[in-house]
Amino acid sequence: YGLKTYGLKEAIDKEQRSASSFSDAQAQMPVIGHAYAYALPWQSQLDVKFLAELLKNHVKVRYSETPFEAAGKKFSAGSLVITRAGNNKIDLDKVLNDIAARTTRTLVPLNSGFVDKGADLGSGYVHNLKQPRVMLLAGEQVNFEAMGEIWHFFEQQINYPVTLVKYADLGRARLSDFDVIIMPEGGYNDFAGEKIAGWVRDGGKLIAIGDAVGVLAGKNGFAIKRKEDKKDDKPDPKNKYAALRTFEERNHEAIKGNVPGAIYKVNIDNTHPLGFGYPKYYYTLKLDDSIYDFLGDDGWNVGTIKKDGYTAGFVGQKAKEKIADGLLFGVQNMGRGTVVYMADDPLFRSFWENGKLLFANAVFMVGN
Repeated sequence: YGLKTYGLKEAIDKEQRSASSFSDAQAQMPVIGHAYAYALPWQSQLDVKFLAELLKNHVKVRYSETPFEAAGKKFSAGSLVITRAGNNKIDLDKVLNDIAARTTRTLVPLNSGFVDKGADLGSGYVHNLKQPRVMLLAGEQVNFEAMGEIWHFFEQQINYPVTLVKYADLGRARLSDFDVIIMPEGGYNDFAGEKIAGWVRDGGKLIAIGDAVGVLAGKNGFAIKRKEDKKDDKPDPKNKYAALRTFEERNHEAIKGNVPGAIYKVNIDNTHPLGFGYPKYYYTLKLDDSIYDFLGDDGWNVGTIKKDGYTAGFVGQKAKEKIADGLLFGVQNMGRGTVVYMADDPLFRSFWENGKLLFANAVFMVGN
């Protein structure tokens, strides 16, 4: 894709670099024993790995829906909270010390459920996090590279269990055994929309990525809709020669709608769980001109693009006009469940570090 040519390193800026690395000051320190609770800011992939280890070890974890201040430190929305209450069946200090050391996380001990500023730990703004049972669709109609990058994220990067199910076998799968189904990019012919929608209404969470979002567009129950292309480039009907063009112009015309690789600045609603850990913006890697209408009353427009979203890279003129004033990342409420729409791949080939926390939010935070 020639991405370096387009100045990606400059576009990603210091927020991405800080999200994918940690300084010596963040190196693990011993957890002080017998605290009332422990807190950890939610801001990087290592925090995701820490959470995954907690859940696998049956530690009850909660997160704060709103920012708070305690023990002289500020915690943004999404910060993890582990209280001693509810974890009395395990040696909490020993487990936390072990996991924090292996994931190089520094926990902040809290001596009370009352905070200095914000919602107290016992309030309705602090929610329990469930241990999700995750299904990842695979098989012939699923893009194997897109599936592979997600599988690699779970197994190699955060070490969290995921079950691969062939799309062809989805009709025979017992969906009630899973809390999350992930649809990577793919064709999905004869998509079992009614069965999936029913599972979502019963409390499931569907995460659609890339062109899998387009598969859901127009299906019964799914609110996502493609944004209509502009029709401004029609030939002038008063000029009968306006549609004529030469053969050598064919490549130029094709390039107008091409997006080989570009960076766009997305406006992020970081008060929503899908946007936890980010500032009010996110840099997305766009490889096509897919963009969707804003969700209505049943959904949340978490990641949106305005007219001035283009940052770096190459985008054809027609594509550039289309990629504006629309939705890229959103969440729809459907019955007791949710659908997460991710029009751009946040894990592209496992190198797009800026999107890994966004994907983790979709898996672990949304819908809790």
